[in-house]
This record gives sequence, structure tokens and C-alpha cells, in this order.
Amino acid sequence: MAAINARVFAAFVFGALAWLLWPSSVEWWQFFVFSGLMIAGAVSFLSDAIWRCLQLYEHDKAVAEFRIIGGDPKSSDVASNETLKKAGMIK
Repeated sequence: MAAINARVFAAFVFGALAWLLWPSSVEWWQFFVFSGLMIAGAVSFLSDAIWRCLQLYEHDKAVAEFRIIGGDPKSSDVASNETLKKAGMIK
């Protein structure tokens, strides 16, 4: 979850920098290059964040399906400390 939030924040920062660096005239054409790179970075971070959201959703969906199939885990009486002591396996 933190990785998704970090990527969304990075996309916002890169997008804000792209907007700030966008030149108002053609005389400052060099800033078009920097702004374009910032836009590419923002799109990359945002698409990665969306991809990770989809992966997290699929994972949570699979875990929910497994929880429906079986009940909650229970401790086994076969391997309790008392049983192991009676068998002489532990002291």
C-alpha cells in the first residue's frame, strides 16, 4: 500500500514540475524537453501505481476465495506440548 501511495505522490510531483517547467514561448524550447521528460515520468509512475492497485485487488480477491473454501485455522492436539512431553520428545 505504501508503494502505491509513494508512486501516486511521485506522479503528482512529476506532473507539477512538468506544469511549472512548461515554457510560455518558443524561445525557451529547452524547457519543453525537461517538461516532456517530467510528463513521461509522471505517466510512468501513475501507470505503475494503477498496475500495483490491480495486483493488490487480485491478491485480495484470491485470499477471500481461499477463506471461503476453508474455515479458520485451528491448533492440533496431536502436536501439543503435553503430547510431545508424554512421548518423550521434549523435556
